[in-house]
Amino acid sequence: MNETTKGKFSITIIRNSECLPTDSNGARLWRSGIFADFFYSKGHDVSWVFSSFDHFNKVNRGDTKNVGSLHKIITMLRTPGYKSNLSLWRFVDHFIFGIKVFFHLLKRDNSDVIICSYPTPESSFFTVLYGLVSKTPVVLDIRDQWPDVVFETSGKKYALVLKLLFSPYILMKTFAMKYSTNIMAVNPDFLKWATHNSGRDKCDCDFVSYIPFLLPTITAKNDELATSFINKLDLKDNDILITFAGTLGLMFDFEPLYQVLSTQRKSFASVKVIICGTGGKFEGLKNKFASLPNVLFTGQIDANIVFSLLTKSDLLLAPYKNISNFRNHLPNKFMEYCAAGKPIISSLKGLGKHILANHEAGDTYSSVSQLECILFGYLCKPSILNEKSINAKDLYLKRFHPEIILSDLEVRIEKIVSKSQRLNSLKIR
Repeated sequence: MNETTKGKFSITIIRNSECLPTDSNGARLWRSGIFADFFYSKGHDVSWVFSSFDHFNKVNRGDTKNVGSLHKIITMLRTPGYKSNLSLWRFVDHFIFGIKVFFHLLKRDNSDVIICSYPTPESSFFTVLYGLVSKTPVVLDIRDQWPDVVFETSGKKYALVLKLLFSPYILMKTFAMKYSTNIMAVNPDFLKWATHNSGRDKCDCDFVSYIPFLLPTITAKNDELATSFINKLDLKDNDILITFAGTLGLMFDFEPLYQVLSTQRKSFASVKVIICGTGGKFEGLKNKFASLPNVLFTGQIDANIVFSLLTKSDLLLAPYKNISNFRNHLPNKFMEYCAAGKPIISSLKGLGKHILANHEAGDTYSSVSQLECILFGYLCKPSILNEKSINAKDLYLKRFHPEIILSDLEVRIEKIVSKSQRLNSLKIR
């Protein structure tokens, strides 16, 4: 383990599925990548470890020479990949990555601290195991309540069977959370879930670190292409534009929006909707909304064009399903929408609902009738849009700006490293 000098430390950041700016047009760094980039820019010794497999495009990456200076800190561990998210090969891929992480750390690691993302349980298990062997502090970064969320959504009939099938992953999860040095999480509820699952008491050094969102650089071409999508809806002066951007998967519920727009066509003809993204539910949703001329599906488009669209919209939609994984969660979409400076219409309960209400930065609904009332309110009094837009941007700048989140993280990691080095020093004596 290195001796830190002048507050600098050596850190390894591990996550199985990571996104690189070179993966596709407009792709950007995610949480682990933002951490790695931040620590590297601050002069710390950084190693960023992830799988060679591009989870979203389902291809194995070649090299990382085109990612600029980040290339110097990247280690890609080759894994076989998989064609479908729901396949045995995905579990094989993740297990291979976990084993490769362990041996990579044994051979090359000399870190003062390691941050490992959970999920996946495989990489978390092997990283924490290495931490115990090497006496290196491991901070487990809880980003999802997997596999518990699978049991919740499967229904009571299948939950017990699934728990038996997933028992190895439950054991790996419990081990990683119990024996990690510290736990950090993207929200207070996830932190509570992790400490409860591990059977350990919450440590003073366990903490919440919200998901940072870096403002993209928007070009004139991005704005032009974003405007071209809006023009397809023939937007008029008194119309309201709602935009959703994200993966069209099982985590979102568009049924309330469909019910409002389809049953009240005349009343909401001036509400125009753009849905950006692809995913498993793309075709089904596109067919469902096909009879509504005021709804446009863009498919997958450049992330910078998406953000330009968000800034040109009146309202931003976050229709999460009401499950524990989202109930008290502030997903990255929340930060992205606030960064765009527009009011959020969300089905988020708990923390998300509380923050939107307290800061008057948006509205939440739990039924079709509530969503209908929210939209009527904005149509009747459009001046509210400007007021809540200002509040949303202010919320981002004062609470969720990357510099705030990342500077706090750096201070916490420094304390963890210092504590570890003091303890090791005492043991040597």
